[in-house]
Amino acid sequence: MAAATTTPPSNSSVLSSLSDAIENEEIQTLKSLLSNNPEILDLAAKNWPKNPLILAWKLRKFLVIAEIGIWKPEFAIEKKQDGFTILHSSCIRGDVEMVRALVRLDSQLCLLKDDCHSMTPLQMAVMHGRGDVIREILLSCPESIEKLTSQKETVFHLAANKHQSDAFEVLLDEAMRLNQQHLLRQTDRHGNTALHTAVSNQLIRVVKLLLHGPNQETGGRGCMIQVNAKNKKGETALDLYYQIPDCGLATPEIGHLLHEAGGREGNFGEQKQSFPHPRSNKNDLLVVLAIFIGLAFTITCSLPTFFPKAHFVAGRVVFQYNDVAHQDLPLVFYIMSIITVVFATSMGFLLALLRSFPCGNLLLLTGIATSIAYMLQTYYIVPKFSIRIGTHHISSFLLMWILAVGLIFCGVLTNLVWKYLYLIFYDFAKWLKMKPDANVLSPSKKKLPYLKQLSGVQMVRIASPTTAASNK
Repeated sequence: MAAATTTPPSNSSVLSSLSDAIENEEIQTLKSLLSNNPEILDLAAKNWPKNPLILAWKLRKFLVIAEIGIWKPEFAIEKKQDGFTILHSSCIRGDVEMVRALVRLDSQLCLLKDDCHSMTPLQMAVMHGRGDVIREILLSCPESIEKLTSQKETVFHLAANKHQSDAFEVLLDEAMRLNQQHLLRQTDRHGNTALHTAVSNQLIRVVKLLLHGPNQETGGRGCMIQVNAKNKKGETALDLYYQIPDCGLATPEIGHLLHEAGGREGNFGEQKQSFPHPRSNKNDLLVVLAIFIGLAFTITCSLPTFFPKAHFVAGRVVFQYNDVAHQDLPLVFYIMSIITVVFATSMGFLLALLRSFPCGNLLLLTGIATSIAYMLQTYYIVPKFSIRIGTHHISSFLLMWILAVGLIFCGVLTNLVWKYLYLIFYDFAKWLKMKPDANVLSPSKKKLPYLKQLSGVQMVRIASPTTAASNK
C-alpha cells in the first residue's frame, strides 16, 4: 500500500492564515506559521499593500509586533506613504505604549530620519509637545538627544521655536539626568542659542528655566548658561529682547530676568544701545498715558461750554435702538463715548503699570479714585435720554459705557486675530523655507546593513551611524 502524500498549502491560504493570526492576535498560530514558513513574512510584504509589521502597528497588536520584530526587525525602518516610519507616526500621535513596543525591537530606530522633514522620532515628539514620549525615547536611546536638524537646531531650539514650553521642561530634566547640559549652549546655523530663541518667541517660562539657578523656584531644574553669548550678528539675548515690538509692555518680565542674570547688549557698552531700555520705555509710556487721561478730563469738562443746549435738546426724549447707528442721538453723546474709550483704555494700562512700582497699592487706589471721579463727571454732563429696546429702557449714561466697552473689546479682539494670523503666516513661511531641505538625501535613506544571524533565526540589528560609516 502506497504511503499517503501531503500537499503543501498554497501561498494564498498561508497568507490568509497569517492575516487572521495578526488581526486576532493569535500568537501561537503566528509562531507556528513563521516556524513552518520562514519566508512567509517576505511573501506578505510583496503581496500586501503594507508589510505585516505596519499592519500590526495599525491594528495596535503589541504581541504581534514583538513576534514579527524577532524575525524581521528591518520592517520597522520601512517608510509609509507619508514618508514617516511607524515610530515617527507614533511619536507624532503621542502613543507612549506603541513607542515603548517599537523601541524594544531596536533602540537604534530612534536615530532614523523621516523623508519629509529629515527629523528623528525624538525631534518629531518635541515639535508636537509629547512629553511622555520624549522620556520614553531618551530612556531607550539617550544619544538621540544630541542629534541636530538640517538647520543645526538642537531639540531645545525646536521646543522653543514651536512654543512647546512643557516639552522644553521635560528635555531640561532629561538633559540634567544624562549630563547633556552643554546642548543648551549649542548654537544653530544663525549662531542662536536656546536662550536667544526663547527670548525672540517671548517664552517667559522657558527663560525662567534657563536663567534660574538650582536654588530658585524651578526646584533645582534650572541650569546656568552663557547669558551674554552672541549670535552671528553679534547680538545677545538682551539685544533680541529690545527688538521685540512693544517689549516694555508685552513681556517686561523677560527683560528683568535677563538684567538680573547679568545680561548685556552685544556691544557690551562700547556703543549706545539702539533700542530704549525697558525702564525708560515704561516711564515714557506712563507719561503718555497720563497725558491721555488728563486730556480726557479736560475735554469732558469743556463739553458743556461747546454744547450748552445739549441737555435741553435731549431732555425727556426716548429714542429707538436703531437711532444709535443712524447717528440720530445728540452729537455730544458720541463725543463722550469716544473720550470714554480713550480714558478707560489709558487708565487700564496705567493701573497695570503702577502695580510694579514701590508704592503700587497706593497708586492703584489713586487710579481707582480718579476713575470714579470721571464716572461721576460724565454722569452729570451726558445728555439725559433713554433708548427703548422692546419693553425695556436704557439710560444714556449706561448706553455710553456699553458702547465704550464694546469698542474696547472689538479693538482687543482685532489685535488678537491679527497676531494669530501673523503667527500662522510666519510658520507657513518657515515651513516653505524648510521644505527644500527635505529633498537632500539623509543618512536614513541609505540601506542599513544587517549583520547578525543567530541559531538559524535572523536576528537583525540596525547598525548605528558610526558602524555604517566604518563599513563604508
